[in-house]
Amino acid sequence: MSWLHIPDHTGAEQEASHAEENPSAEMRERQAAVARGASTQPKDRCAPEIEGLNADLIYTLVAENLRDYALFLMDRDGVIQCWGESARLMKWWTKEQAEGAHLRLVYTDGGAEDGTAEDHLRRAADTGEYTGEGHRVRSDGSTFWAYVTLTALRNPKGELVGFTKVTRDFSARRAVEAALQRDQRVPSEVHARTEEAKRLRRAITNISHELRTPLNAIVGSISLLERQLAAGDRDPVHIQRLQRNSRHLLTIVDDVLELSRAEGGHVTLTPNVHRLGGAIEEAMADVETQAQGRNVTLVNSVSGAAGDLPYWGDEGRVSQILVNLLTNAIKFTDAGGRITISGGTGETVTGASLAGPGPWAYVRVEDTGRGIPAEKLGSIFEPFEQSEVGDQHRGTGLGLSISRDLARLMGGDLTAQSELGIGSQFTLWLPITKSDPVPR
Repeated sequence: MSWLHIPDHTGAEQEASHAEENPSAEMRERQAAVARGASTQPKDRCAPEIEGLNADLIYTLVAENLRDYALFLMDRDGVIQCWGESARLMKWWTKEQAEGAHLRLVYTDGGAEDGTAEDHLRRAADTGEYTGEGHRVRSDGSTFWAYVTLTALRNPKGELVGFTKVTRDFSARRAVEAALQRDQRVPSEVHARTEEAKRLRRAITNISHELRTPLNAIVGSISLLERQLAAGDRDPVHIQRLQRNSRHLLTIVDDVLELSRAEGGHVTLTPNVHRLGGAIEEAMADVETQAQGRNVTLVNSVSGAAGDLPYWGDEGRVSQILVNLLTNAIKFTDAGGRITISGGTGETVTGASLAGPGPWAYVRVEDTGRGIPAEKLGSIFEPFEQSEVGDQHRGTGLGLSISRDLARLMGGDLTAQSELGIGSQFTLWLPITKSDPVPR
C-alpha cells in the first residue's frame, strides 16, 4: 500500500471521464508535456528534489526511521492506513494490529484527558489541525503521556481525503517537571519478608558458601592436572568434561548466592541519577561478539530522547539486567534472526509490581526467537524455571529471577510478553527521577 494513496470517494472517476471527453487547456498542456517527455508535476505541489526518490517513498522512509516521534496516516474516516516502525516502537501495536483499525485504538476507554478520537478528528477536519496532550494506550494496556498533532489532508480541490498524526512521548518531561517540586527517593523496603523466608535464604547462603570452597579447589586441581598431562595425550576428553561441568556447577552456586542476596535485599546498590543511554550502550557492547557468533542482528532503536531519560538506580546493575536479557535473546534466536532494543516511558504499566506513583522509564528487548509457551510465561521469573525441559544446558534458570529482583530493589520491575513461534519481549521498568536539564 502506498503511504500517500488514500481512497478518495468524491467522484474522481466521473470527473476523469469528463476530462477525457472535454480536455481543458491545462489538460492539453499536460498531455503535450508528456509527449515531449517533460514532467507533469503541478507547480503548486511539493516536488522533493532528491534523486531517485518520489514523495511516497520519502514519506515511508520518514515514518520508518523516526525515533523521537511516531508518524502514521489515516483515511478521512479515521481508519489507520499506514503504520510504520516509528509508531510501532512508541505504541507497541504491530502493523497488522493497527492498519484497518480506527484511531480510537490508541485512546483510553471513553477518551483521554484531552478528548476522544472522534472529537480530535472532527476538530482537525474543521480547523485544519488539532494539537493537544493526554494519555494514550499501548498494545499491552499500559499508557504514556502523549503530545499529539493531528493534521487534516486535503486534495487540490479542498476536499478532505485523510489525516496524518505525529505523536511525541512526553511522560518523561511531565514526570521530571513534577519531580523537581518534590523529593524522589528509593523506598526503604520494596517487599515485606516473612521470618520463614529469611531463614530459608540464610540457609541457602550458607550452603552456597560451603559448596563454593570445594568447587574452587576442584576447578584449580583440574587445571593443574591438565597442565601436567603429557602433550601427546590422545584422550583429554574426560578432563574437558570435568572442566565444563565444574564451571557450570560453580556458575549455579554463584547464581544461587546472587539470588539469595537479591531476595533478601542484601545486594550492594549504589543508586543515583543516571541516563538510560549509558547502560544500554554498555550492555550492547558486551554481547556484540555473541550476536555475531550466532549470526543474529542487534538493532539499537533507542531514540536520542529515550537515551537521555533520567532514572534512579544503579547503572552497573541496570547494565547487568540488560546483558542478561540480551544474552537470553541471542541464545534462543536462530541464525538470521533479529533482536531490537528500544526505550521510552509509561505512566501506567500493565502486569508489573512497581513501587511509587510513577511514571516510569523503560528499556525493551524484543527478539524473533522461538517464543515462550503461554503456560510457562507466568512462571518464567521463578528460580530454576526453564521455558523448555531441554534448556538446562543453556543456563541455570536463575538469570531472569535475579534480574527481576534487582529491578524491584531499584523500585522498578521486569515484565515479559511472548508469542510461540513469533518471539518474546522483555521490558525493564525503572523510576524516572528529577534531573537537570529536563529531558527533551
